[in-house]
Order: sequence, then structure tokens, then C-alpha cells
Amino acid sequence: MVSFNGYDRVILEFDSKLVVDKLNIIYAPPWNIKDIIREAHQCIHEHNIIIKHCFREENNVAYVLAKWSHDIQEALIFNQMNLTKQAIGHYRLDKMQVPNQGSCPQ
Repeated sequence: MVSFNGYDRVILEFDSKLVVDKLNIIYAPPWNIKDIIREAHQCIHEHNIIIKHCFREENNVAYVLAKWSHDIQEALIFNQMNLTKQAIGHYRLDKMQVPNQGSCPQ
């Protein structure tokens, strides 16, 4: 998907520190997901993807899009040009690195 859309630098942020540590090879994955993690590593290295951790409370764009996705039936890919109205404000604050905690209901 990354190379198909022409992206050459992608940063993925996860609110699960455990997932970030597994993908960044900080801890060995459990045997039952070893093949999945190996495949993810291959994709990460092939496409120069950066994996970062972000706190769940600060991940408002993902929260809004995940909540919104329950109301639609089709698969969509978002970028900064076609975010939902609810997500665009959080995205802009995130881009400016302005703290945005607590503005999404949990």
C-alpha cells in the first residue's frame, strides 16, 4: 500500500508500546506471531517506515477516524487533504505539536 500510493517516507504511530517494541525489535515476539512480525519487519525495511509510540490520550486523529469508521461500509485511505471535519482539527494541532489531550471522549 505504501509504495503503491507513492509514499517514500512513512511514520506509523501506535498507542500500544508493546506493538512498537515488537516492530522495532526491542523484544522478541511470542512464537505464535513470529511469522507476522517477520513479515511486518520486511515491509518496514523495504519501504523505510518509521515506527513510533504515541500515548492513547494524544492520539485523537486515530480515535476520531476509528469511531467514524464504524458508520461506513467501504474501505478508505485518508491523508491530510481528505480527513473528516472532526479529525482535521486534531490533525492540525498534532502537526503543530500542540498538546491536545482530553478533547476526545473516551
